[in-house]
Amino acid sequence: MDPVARKQRGVRLTVAVLVSVIALIVLLFIGEQWLASGTGNPKAPDLSSEHAVVFPLRQQISSFSLRADNGARYSERALRGHWTLAFLAGTRCVGDCAATLQTLRALRATLEPSQPQPRFLMVATDPALDTPQALHAYLQPYGDGFHAVTGAHDSLAAFARDLKSAYDLPAGTVARSRIERLALIDPDGKLVALLLPPFAVETLRSAYLRTVSWEKSMSRLRPGP
Repeated sequence: MDPVARKQRGVRLTVAVLVSVIALIVLLFIGEQWLASGTGNPKAPDLSSEHAVVFPLRQQISSFSLRADNGARYSERALRGHWTLAFLAGTRCVGDCAATLQTLRALRATLEPSQPQPRFLMVATDPALDTPQALHAYLQPYGDGFHAVTGAHDSLAAFARDLKSAYDLPAGTVARSRIERLALIDPDGKLVALLLPPFAVETLRSAYLRTVSWEKSMSRLRPGP
């Protein structure tokens, strides 16, 4: 083979190899972003700086039947159609719990009308004391968007487990002294993230909106009903 032709062939081969390598790198990058946890879903955001964690796969919430603070029956269907931040608390928790509730109210006030408005759901931790009437009075100062549920101990405990929260307190504990976590539930009624203390408006807002944006991109990839 002519030396010039051999050299040209070598250059073409080198270029072809380089193009193949670059294409492979690009595919690997795309694969990392879109094949998170082997599901073909966009990679979940890292919310560690916001004291939160997102579940790459949404967590199912089992069927339940509880009683809302307005006296109406409250089931898993009531979680659909809107975003929800659920948490465990009792009407005897007035210090840190009240501060967290004020923070949640402030969070809602920072959201634009075009942004999804979350509802806040308090899961009663003392069903004997936390009646619908007591819960309604407890949450009334915080305005619209705050709701509560109570019911039988076993039903509340099962719901708490689905929220990745411990329902029963250690022996000798009189009442919860703070809200330990916020469970973020998407409009399909599935758990998508946990927000942990310390709770501040800025970090809650960032974690909430980033999760909403990620979930929006996820929903485009899911098959219809």
